Formats: sequence, structure tokens, C-alpha cells
Amino acid sequence: MNEPLKVMLVGEGANELGDWIKDAPFRMARRTRRKDAPPVIGVLESLLRKVAPDGWTVVDALPWSSLVKLQEKRDASGDAQNLARALLRAKEQRYDVVVFSRDRDGAKNRSRQVEIDATVTESSSTSESVKVVGA
Repeated sequence: MNEPLKVMLVGEGANELGDWIKDAPFRMARRTRRKDAPPVIGVLESLLRKVAPDGWTVVDALPWSSLVKLQEKRDASGDAQNLARALLRAKEQRYDVVVFSRDRDGAKNRSRQVEIDATVTESSSTSESVKVVGA
């Protein structure tokens, strides 16, 4: 049997990431106190379960704000650079898929969405790349 795909989630906060928003040592704290307490599942993981109930496992998650910025911000949004950083981390950790969400906030952030779409297209053009799901 094939190994499940290793998925990294990237979102804005607890709504998208659920218990994954917490630092690793604290993710299980709620369930350690109450053994029957299920983990809090975020929107991204919940959607993944509906689309593909098995064949994958979440191994890591990050809020957008945790992505390390190693160079000066070159443009107004920097979201394309943030997505590229998330993809680099996933590739270094040998994850298979990055699932992300980013608010579009209507027409005022159209350029941000165009940048993100370009990064997704660019990353999917290489055969060894980490797969990307999101918008």
C-alpha cells in the first residue's frame, strides 16, 4: 500500500487551521486533560476530508504570519513571496502537498490574487514540485 500524502496547511488563523494553529507542544494539551475530547479541526482539513477522505495526513501547519521573511518586502502584498516560502519549507521537509487559504477581500486585492495564481502556476510547472491546493 502507498504511504499517505504528507500535507502542510497554511491559513490565516484558528478558523482555517484548527488545533494546528497551536505550537506543537500545546496541540495535544486539550486532549490530555480530557481523553474523550476530539481535536479541533479547521476549515482546510475539513474540506480535505470531504474531497478526499483518505490517502493523506496533515503533518504540519503554519499561519501566514509565521512564515519567515528573510528579505525586504519588495511589493505591497508579498503574498506570492509568502507562498513561495511555504512551498520551500514543504519541499525541504519532503511534504507532498501544501493546502492554503488567503482572503481575497474583493476587488481591492485583485493584484494579490494574480500574484498568488502566478506562483501556483510557476510551482506546478516542475515535475518534482510540491502540489498546491488553495486560493
